[in-house]
Amino acid sequence: MGALVIAMIEMAIEAGVIGWRAYEAYQAAQAMVDAAELAKAVAQYKAFLKEAVLDNLKHEIDVKSSQLARVDSGGNTHAWRTQSEVRDQATFRPFINRRIPFRLPISHVVKLANEHPIKVPRRLRTMVSASGELRHRTIEVALRQYTASVCFETVDAILDWKSPLKAELAYNPDTKAPYLNAAPPTRPKRVGNLPFTFWPVPRGALIPDLTIAENRHQPAALTPRDNVFAVVEIKFPNDPIRKKQLEDYSKLVEEHRVALMRVPEDLHVSLRPKTRDGRDATRGRDNHQKRGRGK
Repeated sequence: MGALVIAMIEMAIEAGVIGWRAYEAYQAAQAMVDAAELAKAVAQYKAFLKEAVLDNLKHEIDVKSSQLARVDSGGNTHAWRTQSEVRDQATFRPFINRRIPFRLPISHVVKLANEHPIKVPRRLRTMVSASGELRHRTIEVALRQYTASVCFETVDAILDWKSPLKAELAYNPDTKAPYLNAAPPTRPKRVGNLPFTFWPVPRGALIPDLTIAENRHQPAALTPRDNVFAVVEIKFPNDPIRKKQLEDYSKLVEEHRVALMRVPEDLHVSLRPKTRDGRDATRGRDNHQKRGRGK
């Protein structure tokens, strides 16, 4: 794909800057993100997306998702991050164990988003009680889910919106219809038709972090022709699992098609943290004892 790939990613970066600005305007209470800094942050992922994601996808991309999922080993149910996960492990275990295709390229993206997320400044105001003076300070906020969605959407754009991995595709919970563009019909519909405008979202919509299409050449629709293999809820550190989310997605696509991926616990085994002697560091222990609660 060469120069064309790079050009498309650069276009996507620019669109991502505009999309983020739209979100900030919608939120109103937050300061505007510096466009040049955000573009610089996303630009560093260009080579990574080609090597770790596109190159991993190209050998499998035209194989149906149901065939690829057969070789997946599922997530890691030997590790629990929080006391609530331990308490509800019988509920969460089937979702974690769910076999999904493309676990390796998905894991590459979410590992990157976890370790090197796009960071934006956020200005906070605090009042000094004695004098009533307002003081300002700026903190950096790591946007892990946003970073992952940007990467998945960029890959989708590069593949002419025919990637089997759809970031934050919204569904009407009543009709189960996805919000897709008319042309091409495989492209998620975004506000302002900008590829990275993930906000605002249709009122009441169900929006899985990732939807995996069975056939990438067809829309990821549930009706009239079902072309959704699975939906994936991604949980980064300190992001607690919510049973209601899993229940809502189970009503949308049936429980056996809902997967849960915790980062880093449920990454592809080759990308999980390792001990000094090379063993899986997330296996065989309850991580909540060292990490504390999920939030």
